[in-house]
Amino acid sequence: MRNSAQSLVEYAVFICILVAALVGMQIYLKGGIQGKIKTSAEQIGAVSYSPGATISDITINREVNEKGSSYEQEINGTNRSIYESSANTLQQTNRVENVLSVDQEPLR
Repeated sequence: MRNSAQSLVEYAVFICILVAALVGMQIYLKGGIQGKIKTSAEQIGAVSYSPGATISDITINREVNEKGSSYEQEINGTNRSIYESSANTLQQTNRVENVLSVDQEPLR
């Protein structure tokens, strides 16, 4: 009975050490995979998207025309104040995005 309990504890310790080693290696594995993907993308010649290397220029022109008038009108023997209004809105948006190459990306 004592040997089986001891071997069970040894297996548990071994599994804990194995999991800790895998978690510690995760950073290196992740970096290696990302490096391989970047190398493959550079060989193809594709420009990669990067938030630090994207320059946006947005221009919004908005024109609002509003008219209103008020008057009194008798309805069923009661004077009522009436307000009528109308509004026209014209909006034009121009958006230009430039993506720099990975070589031109600013350092963070």
